[in-house]
Amino acid sequence: MQYYQESIYSYKRSKSTRDVDGNKVLFMYAGLTKKKAQTLGRNSREQITTVASKMVKSLASELPEIYLTIPDGDSNFHLLEKEFQHLLYLSEKDEIAFFTYSPKLK
Repeated sequence: MQYYQESIYSYKRSKSTRDVDGNKVLFMYAGLTKKKAQTLGRNSREQITTVASKMVKSLASELPEIYLTIPDGDSNFHLLEKEFQHLLYLSEKDEIAFFTYSPKLK
């Protein structure tokens, strides 16, 4: 019986800017997930693990200006393991780079 396993690495960012009592408030989430998919014959299973996640909720005027340039909405990117490891490092060492990540076009 043949056994197959793969890992899928993902980055997700969600951003929303709202007016609250006359103030512009920014809500932003960024996270990394690793999905392990295993197949053994006709059986399969998946395990999804959130490896890193960050959230910001603050007045827009109190945040780095670069956050305001990120479009509102959701972004999802599949990553190579090397990119995933780099983003994991950024999630701990450089929050701005983690939130503003955009994949390089190949």
